[in-house]
Amino acid sequence: MDTAVEFTTEPLGASQVRLIANTMRHDIIRMLEASGSGHPDGSLSAADIMATLFFSGVLNYDHKSPNDHSLDRFFLSKGHAAPVPLCNVS
Repeated sequence: MDTAVEFTTEPLGASQVRLIANTMRHDIIRMLEASGSGHPDGSLSAADIMATLFFSGVLNYDHKSPNDHSLDRFFLSKGHAAPVPLCNVS
């Protein structure tokens, strides 16, 4: 089952963001299971934050224009949560 999250330029409502966060959690578990290693807690706890930032309109970001310096930047310095941004871009 493919659960890839589609990017949209339109801000989504709270219920849609919640569904995306749950989809991300599902993808995180699948990725960690497939890799046979990883720390699920850090990624699972960051799913709501990432979904809100990227899909509710909080972060001014366009995945089609990553080099546009007028847009917001996001830096993740939570190493054990590396799978969570992969859910956002896959």
